Formats: sequence, structure tokens, C-alpha cells
Amino acid sequence: MQFGVFKYRNFRFLWLGATVSASGFTVGNVVMEWMIYHTTHAALLLTLFGVVEFVPMLMVGILAGAIVDRGDRRKLMIISDLVRAGAMATLAITVLFVGFELFPVFVIVAVISVFGTIFEPAAGALLPSLINDEDLSNANGFLEAGRTLASMIGNPLGGIVIFLVGVASGLIYNSTTFAISALAVGMLTVPSSIRKVHETTTEGSNKLLEEVKSGFTFLASKKPLLIMTVASIFLNFFSFYNMYMVVYVLDILHKGPAVFGIILGSSSIGYAVGGVLTGKLQLNKRPGIWVPFTWGLGGLPLIFLILIPVTTISIATMFFEGFLGGLVNTTFISEVQREVPNEFLGRYFTIEQTIGFSMVPLGITVGGLLITGFGLGFSFMLAGTGTLIIGFMLLLNRDIRGWGRKINSE
Repeated sequence: MQFGVFKYRNFRFLWLGATVSASGFTVGNVVMEWMIYHTTHAALLLTLFGVVEFVPMLMVGILAGAIVDRGDRRKLMIISDLVRAGAMATLAITVLFVGFELFPVFVIVAVISVFGTIFEPAAGALLPSLINDEDLSNANGFLEAGRTLASMIGNPLGGIVIFLVGVASGLIYNSTTFAISALAVGMLTVPSSIRKVHETTTEGSNKLLEEVKSGFTFLASKKPLLIMTVASIFLNFFSFYNMYMVVYVLDILHKGPAVFGIILGSSSIGYAVGGVLTGKLQLNKRPGIWVPFTWGLGGLPLIFLILIPVTTISIATMFFEGFLGGLVNTTFISEVQREVPNEFLGRYFTIEQTIGFSMVPLGITVGGLLITGFGLGFSFMLAGTGTLIIGFMLLLNRDIRGWGRKINSE
């Protein structure tokens, strides 16, 4: 593992903020979901919670990219963290002195979603300015690993916090982690040349919507990126299986919550390992080969889960599934950061995120209907086969296969 990326002072602070806030965000989600169901015993409200968390991201995502590209990314990240910290603190105070109210929870969730949609692309767009190009894969790998492991720890931590000290303490913890992230980001030293890029972009821009349009025009001019962005719509559609892993554990493996937690943890650990090893494996030398190949290969674990429904094998299979996810996401993000000009990075990340995630709600709905009508085995086999086909179809495209090779050979 190449820990040399931590030699960068800026990266150490960015990693600290990202990891700590991921832990708090997970704890906060666990606490809010528990509050909703424990108080109302209405599963439908949990679905509504997910919609409220997801929809604002789609509504403001593309505009957020233009804002990130025309503004000071470091300041935007700090503002986003401080707003989220204040929102969670407000909810904690409400719970302490007023009690549980559904409307404030949904409002806070929407606020956190909106400002998270600004924070994430700003962080992704800022990273290439903080370290050397050859360290991007390692940096992204450790960022992904830190967030993943923090989230994995945050799930049981949320339950412990609820049991020992109550829901308000979990919300306060989440608020504190956002504040720590804001402090860490505030310690970043951004090169003056990057500020000049922002100033030039702002002075030469027209209206915000025109900047959004220019982001789409840029994406359309990059054929490999455009194809992969469109492909991600269908890949994310087939990702509905994540929502129904609990059904797999209960109905296929006939196991309880302990095995469910172990399987999810195995996937998270695999993702972290894959992210960290991406730089070591030097997949960035031919990202146009490795990204679609790894995407497609990700369909195999779903098929194995059904063909060999044995607990130990399922745990190993989900580790492999997470490992592939860590490899492909880290490789893809790193190459995008190398190829996309700095002034378009924010818009690209938010456009890709918004378009790619647009099919997730439909996928979850269709997945539920398929499981109800045809069974979980058929549904997982369909998702795995569909993922395999999409990934390997991308490999047939010459533009995709050549993506990144010229840059990496220079």
C-alpha cells in the first residue's frame, strides 16, 4: 500500500474531514431512520425518508456543478459543512426540547442533501490541485477507503449511541463531525493559480444556466465520457440488489441479522481494499480497458450468490463485489480528474452523478416488483447478467478502450 500520499499536508486535512464527516453522516442517518420507525412504525415513511434524501440531489445537482466551477471550491466546502453542522444541531435541539416531529426531520434531510451535493463535487474538483498528478489514484483510493470504513463503523456506532445516550446525542455527534470537517478543509492551502482560474471563469461567464449548458456541451464533445455516463444509467438501475440484500440473507441463506451485518461489512472492507490497491495495481495506465472490464465483472458476484447460496461463500463473494467497486470507482474518478479541465470538473461530476443516479429509484421499484413476481433468484441473476453485458459491450467500443492511454503515455 502506498501511504506516501499522506506526505501532502493538504491531503491529510482533506482525508481527515472526509473520513470524520462520513462517520457522522452514517450515525445521523441511522438515528433518524430509527426515530422515524420507532415512533411511527410505518415502513412507508422510511421510503419517504429515502426519497426526501435523494430527490433534492437530483433537483440541484446540475446547478451545483456550475456553482462549484464558478466559485472558490474550498470556501464552498466550508460553507456546506457549516450549514450541515448547523442543520443537525438544530434537529438535535428540536428533539431535546420539543420532541420528535416528522416535518423537521425531512427538512433537515433535504438541507443536508442539497449541501452535500455541493460539497462532494467541490472536493473531487479540488483534489487534483492539491497533489501531484501521479498520486491521484492513491489519493482517491485512500479517500474512498476512509469514507467506506468510517461508514461501516458508523452503522453499529449509531445503534450503540441510541442505546446508551439517546437519539439527540447521535445528532450532536453528526453535527460535530461536520464542524470538524469544516475546520479541516479550512486548513487547506489552495494554490493562487486555482483562484485565478475561478476568477477568470466567473468574469467570462454568462448566466448560471448557460454555464450548465456549456457543461453538457463539454460532455458531448468527449465521446468516451459521454458513453460511460449513459452506461452508468443502466448500471445503476441494476444496482437495486443492494436494497434487497436483507431479503437474500433471510430468504435464501435463512440467517439472521448477525450474518446480514457481516455480509455488508465484508463488502465495505472489500471496497476499501480495492480503493487503496488501485494505485499499486496501476490500473490508470489503461483505464479504458479496466473500467468497463471491472464494471462488467461486477455482475458475477450476483450470479454466484444465487448459484452457491452458502454463507461463507456469500461473505467472500460480497468482499469480491466490494473490491471490484473500489477498483472501478477509484480508477474512473482519478482518470476524470486527469482528463477534464479544471474549470469543468465540478460540472462534470454533478452531471455524471445526476444522470447516473436518475434510474436508481426506478431500479429499486422494478427490483421489488421482480422479486415479488418472480423471486429473488431470478432478480439477482437478471441484475448480474445485465451488468455483465453492459460492461463487456463497452469493451467493444474503440473509443472506450483507448480512453486515457494517450494521457498516461505522455
